[in-house]
Amino acid sequence: MFWSRNKDTENVDTTKSGIREWFNDTPQEYQLAFVSFVSGCVAASATIAFHRRYLRRLPNSEWITPDMIAKKRWIKGKVTSVGDNDNFRVYHTPWLGWNWPLKFRRIPSTSKELKDQTIHIRLAGIDAPEGSHFGRPGQKYADESLAWLKSQVEGKTVYCQLVRKDQYSRIVAVPHLKPRFLPSWMARGKCISLEMLRAGWAVTYEQSGAEYGKWGKEEFLRLQAEAQAAKRGMWKYGALEELPSEYKRRYAASAERAESGIAKEDKAVKGSWWRRLLGR
Repeated sequence: MFWSRNKDTENVDTTKSGIREWFNDTPQEYQLAFVSFVSGCVAASATIAFHRRYLRRLPNSEWITPDMIAKKRWIKGKVTSVGDNDNFRVYHTPWLGWNWPLKFRRIPSTSKELKDQTIHIRLAGIDAPEGSHFGRPGQKYADESLAWLKSQVEGKTVYCQLVRKDQYSRIVAVPHLKPRFLPSWMARGKCISLEMLRAGWAVTYEQSGAEYGKWGKEEFLRLQAEAQAAKRGMWKYGALEELPSEYKRRYAASAERAESGIAKEDKAVKGSWWRRLLGR
């Protein structure tokens, strides 16, 4: 082992010595060309890395790679719409070009321009009352919960720490508002998930795959209990009739029963057809 290490060191020293001799024996104009080439390669690599990290815009969730999620990367953007009570859409605005005096990029304002150009963000750690979808009635306080979230984020700049991609291709993230006084590289603003719990318009998400950021589940549950005790938001009249998770399970079970009934009916119709055919 020791002999092998010494041998490797000798090989490295020999290689360095050979490169040094070759460089000294090379005419000066070739030396300058070689140094320029290496410097150009380094500068190009640094420029590409800088562009990818700070200047390249991510149009939608399909551009967010597993590596970005694994590193829990932060992205900044403007909230263009709030479609549901615990998620919204963000137009990614990387580092430069969006504000004066270096403003050379613009955020689209029409639905046509924004199509496929926003990242669908699902707030990590919370569950809000379900609104009406696909003919299903919404939960109590769904409208109030949606109104609160819109008042907090719509049209504003947010900072989102990427956590994972869910089954609907939404990006589960820990979202923060822009800090009020300090620049964003020095501090983070309020966490929207925590503020929604504190205001009493959401409950702690406790299903599989739940993420709670640096605070942990205990802090989320503590803020929920605090809102309940203070009768804030949807806790004004006491306990909820049905949690969002219970609502979703109830309708999922209902859909499964409906599908099962349709399948049995189809099977019975087919069996009846064969019996009539054979009877003839």
